[in-house]
Amino acid sequence: MQKAFTLVQQKFDFIIPLGCLAHTLHLLCNDILKCKSAGTFMATVVDIVKTIKNTQVLNALLEKIKSERNCNVSLKFPCKIRWGSYLQCLESLLDCKDSHQILSFHGEAKATLTKKMKTRLLDEAVFWVRVEQISNISKPIVSWITILESNDCNIHKVYKAFSEIENKLVDLLPQSSLSASEESCILVKLKSRKANSIRTIHYAATLLDPSTQGHFLTKEEQVDGMEFIHSLCVNMKADVVNVMKDLANYRSKEDLWGKKFIWISVETMNPVTWWRGLCGTTALSKVAVRILTAPVTSTATERSFSTFSWIHSKKRNRLTTSRAGKITYLSHNWKLMQKQNSSQGQQDNQRKYSKDVSLSEVPACSSSMQVVHAENRSFKRKLSSSSSNDEDETDSEACEEVTYVESDNETSENE
Repeated sequence: MQKAFTLVQQKFDFIIPLGCLAHTLHLLCNDILKCKSAGTFMATVVDIVKTIKNTQVLNALLEKIKSERNCNVSLKFPCKIRWGSYLQCLESLLDCKDSHQILSFHGEAKATLTKKMKTRLLDEAVFWVRVEQISNISKPIVSWITILESNDCNIHKVYKAFSEIENKLVDLLPQSSLSASEESCILVKLKSRKANSIRTIHYAATLLDPSTQGHFLTKEEQVDGMEFIHSLCVNMKADVVNVMKDLANYRSKEDLWGKKFIWISVETMNPVTWWRGLCGTTALSKVAVRILTAPVTSTATERSFSTFSWIHSKKRNRLTTSRAGKITYLSHNWKLMQKQNSSQGQQDNQRKYSKDVSLSEVPACSSSMQVVHAENRSFKRKLSSSSSNDEDETDSEACEEVTYVESDNETSENE
């Protein structure tokens, strides 16, 4: 992969090859499980989960016990190609801990559960402690996989992700049951993955993140990030002098960036929106948007492939490539629009619900007022249809009707 990146850069200097960060972090989880002690223990956990899920009697008993204890968590079976599935397996086992221990005592489970499995499920000092340890080690990695695989622009978070993972692993690994050599091996693997993933564009994106401005970067990394911005300006044929001047003012908070209103919404606003909306008049904004919108994972492409597989199926295999591509484009972007507007729809529903509640709380006199308006309309119709000789009689009758309704209105108000 790295050799392919080098060849691409040599031939096309304006292309910046980037690897999938979610896949890289998934490989880091696999590096942890490749350690002898962690891999052996995880195989034991998978064996227990597999035995329970594949045995009808045990699965039925466990579901009955969980329903009695109001536990709605189901056991998750890990998959090698699914990101974070091993953590989901460990967490599902921990959430159903009491139910599994009750299952080991159940009379109908004696013939199916082996003695070793019962001993492990009842072992509070070793088995469940190690389950929690490995879960805690994997949790920061999987949480960052979830963040980076979203459809948002997250390239400015990549450097922070590796820094947080490294700090947490340094704190958690000594507390685990892994040997010293395994701990050092995991940290070496982490540094190797980080070196292959982090590039100068990530330093530049971290510098252009207004919430941090790259304050946790080293001096060398800051210089590399600024050098990348300069080289990108040259490739974009932008005004290099004004861009570098804006970069200096941005870092020192002068000129436009010296105004307080610019920095008020930094913590709650996406950096791309911040640069486009508040700093769109500057020469640096186009370069910043170009850098901050670079993809960090291939998950969006994988999602589009999944959508395409539903559209161009065995039953619809006569679709042309262009027609299938257009339908995929519409379907995929329709899902994104629905997800984006879901929060706005919830707010609208809340407003509609509050409006309905307010209408239902109106006093009963409003219904009588509607009757008054209806009688007035009937009164006008009678006037138009009646002769001039009968106007006085019709008028008196209508007035009597209106007076009668108004008296009802007063009665309801008194009530």
